Amino acid sequence: MRTWTSERLAWALIGLLVAFWLWFGIASAVEERLGWSNAILHVLVPGGAFALMGAVAWRWRRVGGMLLVAAGVTIMVGYPLVDGEFYTTSTLVFVLLATAAPAIAAGVLLLESRRPVSR
Repeated sequence: MRTWTSERLAWALIGLLVAFWLWFGIASAVEERLGWSNAILHVLVPGGAFALMGAVAWRWRRVGGMLLVAAGVTIMVGYPLVDGEFYTTSTLVFVLLATAAPAIAAGVLLLESRRPVSR
């Protein structure tokens, strides 16, 4: 039972993560009136990257889970270091909660769902 629930929750998180960041990329590109090349980059990074990680996880659960955890940890550490001085604390917390936390949680859930249930 735990495996089934963990996997479903992981897929829900991945779906929400991909949908949110694809929408955010499209909305940002429209609002900022970017050219096509910049608009495509706004949509593909990070939405496309998370979609790709989800596709990898669909085929190879363990590899995809590790990719999601690694991406989440990289964002959690790197984003404040790179852009931290330009944004308020609330913006940093939002980005970390919207990007890093779901990726880490989904990755851990996928990795845990592959473990046999101990009795």
